[in-house]
Amino acid sequence: MILTSLGVCALRVIWICVAVPLRPTIETMIFSYPLTWATTSLLFIIYFNWFGKLRRKRFPALFKK
Repeated sequence: MILTSLGVCALRVIWICVAVPLRPTIETMIFSYPLTWATTSLLFIIYFNWFGKLRRKRFPALFKK
């Protein structure tokens, strides 16, 4: 939830406050959507890879096949 809030909401507001005044076109505004989706996806991949490994190291019996 925190990653989604930061990636989608906060980054989009920052983008609108910074980039749109520099280039006030609809394309600049629309670009905020794929930018925030890609950033949020990257944050989730990093989170999963980092904290997923920590969980597997702490509880190896849970992840045995």
